[in-house]
Amino acid sequence: MKLLLKIIAWCGKYIGFLFSHQPDNGDFKRILVFQAGGIGDIIRVFPVITALRERFPDAYIASLSPFPETVYQLLPEQYRPNPRFAYEPLKQHKGLSAKLRLMHSLRKQRFDLIINPARGEGMLENAILAWVCGAPCRAGFERAGAGFLNTVKVELQDRIAIVRQNLDLLNALGIAEQTPVGLEIAAADRDFARQLLASLRQNPEQAIVVVQAGNHWRPELRWPQQRYAQLLQTLSRQRPCLFLLLGTTAETALNRWVISEAALDNVVDLSGQTTLTQLAAIMTAADLFIGNDSGPLHLALAVGLPCIGLFGYTLPAQVICTSDNCIALHKASAEQVFLHQPFQEFDRTTRNPIENIDVDEVAAAAVGLLNGDSKPASAHG
Repeated sequence: MKLLLKIIAWCGKYIGFLFSHQPDNGDFKRILVFQAGGIGDIIRVFPVITALRERFPDAYIASLSPFPETVYQLLPEQYRPNPRFAYEPLKQHKGLSAKLRLMHSLRKQRFDLIINPARGEGMLENAILAWVCGAPCRAGFERAGAGFLNTVKVELQDRIAIVRQNLDLLNALGIAEQTPVGLEIAAADRDFARQLLASLRQNPEQAIVVVQAGNHWRPELRWPQQRYAQLLQTLSRQRPCLFLLLGTTAETALNRWVISEAALDNVVDLSGQTTLTQLAAIMTAADLFIGNDSGPLHLALAVGLPCIGLFGYTLPAQVICTSDNCIALHKASAEQVFLHQPFQEFDRTTRNPIENIDVDEVAAAAVGLLNGDSKPASAHG
């Protein structure tokens, strides 16, 4: 299948102009936001959704994503897409026939605009699915022919934050972006976070540090778990901290290994024990996030929590906005970087570049942020 997609993309480089055209008018009535990525990808499309709602207050705005009833609870209610259709490419829609059946069912909705900010492995496949869905206007990224079926194309950039590039899709349609809207966190979730932290904190001087040692998307994007254990030990010697280890239920074993190896009494495993909205509330009450390029990192950035992001095969410039309070540690050569482009493969012939990040430099960055020091000019590779 991958070989077939590569051939289609190669052809797309030469025939993509046949599909390119601007909409006859910008008065869209029925809009679908098709975001098939992870939690972080959906959070990064929130500014697009809010801008669409502001521009088209009476439009029918729907979404298609793997998390229709969870992530969108973080978006203020007046901006939430409705309906929210489920797309589960790893479960009920894993096969091609299941995907096509879903898209044919969505044709009945008669969308006149599909926003499809797919990148990487799904860029071509999702462009094909959006085309099958039948909307006359389809805005999405283009790279090496993979987005040739989009009618409005924006070249995917390597060193511009994805949030910014998502908004560029709207600009290409002549739709103005809006003032950013913050996440909505319910009072019940804030109460949950307050009570949880009060029960776990051993003394009021402890800094609350949330840690994401896993990565639900790709294990290659994880900093070695041994170093996470060493980091907790190092930080505990330098100042009082309460460490909360995040993750899905599937990452419980990883977190328990880190806790066992660190052998500290100030580390708590929260994997699989909170909802997404409860996790967001915990982050609003925390002092620092440390973790890999993952959904929790994007969530922490969205709530404004100071962050340390650990990067190997991905470029921080595509993840971190210049306005984010985040130190991005990255030590990879240009040949090692796995960009969000179609058909890119990990370079497995050399050491994983995330292993070039030392415990001491992460600890130093963490102490600096906890002490309120100014953010370094840049730690990007």
